[in-house]
Amino acid sequence: MSYLRAVPLLPVLLLLPELCLADVGSMGENMLNLALFAIGFWLALTCLVFWLLRRRAPRAQFGFTLLFLLFPLLWMVLISVR
Repeated sequence: MSYLRAVPLLPVLLLLPELCLADVGSMGENMLNLALFAIGFWLALTCLVFWLLRRRAPRAQFGFTLLFLLFPLLWMVLISVR
């Protein structure tokens, strides 16, 4: 397998702790798995919000879904500004 053909697999390899040889610092494997589970759960909730807003206008549907997706990031920024 050439290196160029393996480039699309790089994000998958970085997300799986069993295949990744990178050091995760002091988080530990359990915290890393918990963080990956939380991210997957939030993405599933975002898909649910997108589906629940299917009767709205497309711009509103995408806008509210994007706002919901970015809410944890916005919340952390607001807390750090204080």
